[in-house]
Amino acid sequence: MQFDNHPQVNSQPFISIIVSVRNEERTIEQCIQSLVSQSYKTREIIVIDDESDDKTPQIVQKFPVKYERIKHIEGIAAARPRKIGLTMASGSIVFFPEADAYYEPQFIEKCIRHFQDQEVGGVFGCMRMWKFKDTIMARIREMNYLFYELNPQLVRKKAAKGLIAGWFMRKEILDQIGIDDSMYGEDTSWTRGALKMGYRLEYEPSALWWHNLPDTLTKSMRHQYNMGKLSAKTTSTETTSSEVKGQSKFKKYWKMYVPKLLYFLAFPFLLILCVVSFISFSFIFPYLLIITGLFIIIPYLRKMARLYSAKKDKKDILAILVYPFISLLLNYSFIVGLIAGFIKS
Repeated sequence: MQFDNHPQVNSQPFISIIVSVRNEERTIEQCIQSLVSQSYKTREIIVIDDESDDKTPQIVQKFPVKYERIKHIEGIAAARPRKIGLTMASGSIVFFPEADAYYEPQFIEKCIRHFQDQEVGGVFGCMRMWKFKDTIMARIREMNYLFYELNPQLVRKKAAKGLIAGWFMRKEILDQIGIDDSMYGEDTSWTRGALKMGYRLEYEPSALWWHNLPDTLTKSMRHQYNMGKLSAKTTSTETTSSEVKGQSKFKKYWKMYVPKLLYFLAFPFLLILCVVSFISFSFIFPYLLIITGLFIIIPYLRKMARLYSAKKDKKDILAILVYPFISLLLNYSFIVGLIAGFIKS
């Protein structure tokens, strides 16, 4: 492999691992331990601490890493620490692991080989659920990730559209695109930027990592609500950056969010209309049943049947039954957060 103007050892590209962390005392030790224990040794680990006020600093500094503590700015997520970490990076490839995740020992080794192809700009691996508690919500998330693991072609299609983030990126791409620390979703933003530059995003299904996500319904709904608010903030920030640029950004986010809003808000509206009006019921309800069956129920049953056949765990039957209702609640939580965010901004 050849990457000009960047440090290399034994023809292996030098990797800069940048970990953005804030108050992650529960997970950070296992995260850093998994990175230090990687079989790929041509790398540096940079930890940017966003002013943690728990035991995170003490835990991180036990490891052989570069540690930098910065002042926290309310409302800014991982983008700012990652941007600062990028200025400290000396590798030709940059890897942005999550602080609440851990990675198998060969994770970097499996992903890095894709960069032999100069058309590859980014790489990502296969995510699984890191369960602290065996809850229904945790099982639902676990099944959702398993579905994508069983359908690598679907994952690659999403990646080609920039809907999945490249956690490994060429530094020259990031230097050219930059990291906008005023926004949420900077990871998919730099991925879409790389795709526009003509690079390709590669999926390595054998590179496994485990991510800890909210494992109860209330935590998950709160998480989705906050995601919606942050997405609205990102939209508002980008649309007001300049008049011309703002119009194109607005058009992009209009396409991204309005169909989602219409889809989830129109359905209960039509149901209410059917209840209050017999004529509406006579004409609309049959079509609602057909549309629901074709586009929601049948695909869902096919998906769940495949997941159940893969796991064959009777404990998952309840999770399978409640999955569509949980999914609906989470989507509504995101939409409420999105609307609240737009109103506030």
